[in-house]
Amino acid sequence: MIRNLAVVGGDRRMERMARLLLQDGFQVEQIRNGREEDWREKVSRADALLLPYPFSQKEGRIPGWENGGESIESLFQYVKPQTLIMAGRGVEKENLADSASKYPYLLKDYEEDPLFAQRNAEISAEAAVCEVMTRSRRMLDEQNILVVGYGRFARAIVWRLKALGARVWVAARWEKSRCCAMQDGAQAISLEQMVHIAPEIQIVINTVPAVVIGPGELSCFPDDALLLELASPPYGIHLSAAVDLE
Repeated sequence: MIRNLAVVGGDRRMERMARLLLQDGFQVEQIRNGREEDWREKVSRADALLLPYPFSQKEGRIPGWENGGESIESLFQYVKPQTLIMAGRGVEKENLADSASKYPYLLKDYEEDPLFAQRNAEISAEAAVCEVMTRSRRMLDEQNILVVGYGRFARAIVWRLKALGARVWVAARWEKSRCCAMQDGAQAISLEQMVHIAPEIQIVINTVPAVVIGPGELSCFPDDALLLELASPPYGIHLSAAVDLE
């Protein structure tokens, strides 16, 4: 039975999670700083560890810890047997196979819950559209917007953009994704066709975590086009090339 939980990370999301768990009757300890003297004891007492979502490691370090934090490897050294590790994108079972053989913990991926994955996509999409509206100088219904990729997250973005009257294009690799985009009311093209519509696009929203908008594609968009990168590393927009075009 899980009673003691350690919430790893000090941002507002993790602080709110700790408060909600306390309200539900759990014993909660939050680990904000990898240099805290007692963080190892907190980990060793926990029945479960909640890691940030998405979990994006930087040089093997745990995100959300002040002063650089500790490595994920050092964290797992102190978990007791059968500790439940709850994490999401960035901590994959395949990536932790070696650790799992050394440290007998249980890994639960948040995204295995379809309700969580869908709700997370909707929340993220709302934030993305808010960012577009904040940065754009024109009404959305006056602009052509290109969404690159058409997974759950991109689809939630398109639904919201269409509801606000935007003219939306979707560039996707797979025909099935393009068919889905057309059913949702967007114009759909292949990734290779982006350069043909690029001159008419005012806003580009990327959700593909692989470079698909390189220097060649970037040079085809208007100089004042808004580029919004929403994917995880290595990102879909060639960032250095985009900076050179500014």
